[in-house]
Amino acid sequence: MAALIPYKVAGVTQSPFVYVLDLIHVPFAANSGLYASTRMLWSLSNEGTIPKAFKKTSKNGVPTLALVVSMLGGIFALISSKVAASTVYLVLVSISGLAVVIV
Repeated sequence: MAALIPYKVAGVTQSPFVYVLDLIHVPFAANSGLYASTRMLWSLSNEGTIPKAFKKTSKNGVPTLALVVSMLGGIFALISSKVAASTVYLVLVSISGLAVVIV
């Protein structure tokens, strides 16, 4: 996809994935990351790796604490990418990349 769509579309620099999702009117693709991190915290709690408070769910089956913590992490990453891109954000991205390599 990245090879087929120009990097600059109508003067706006954006990811080709974001561009295609905008074209097909899918505005909430980032929610998959929030869902995955929430369920990962819930799963780790079920295994006993992290505190049991993360496995408690609402009556609809939503692990609320895990969702809130995931959202706070996302907000922290967003703020650090805008305020401290060359320091804090760079360290966060490097840590996540290293974790992927190690796994």
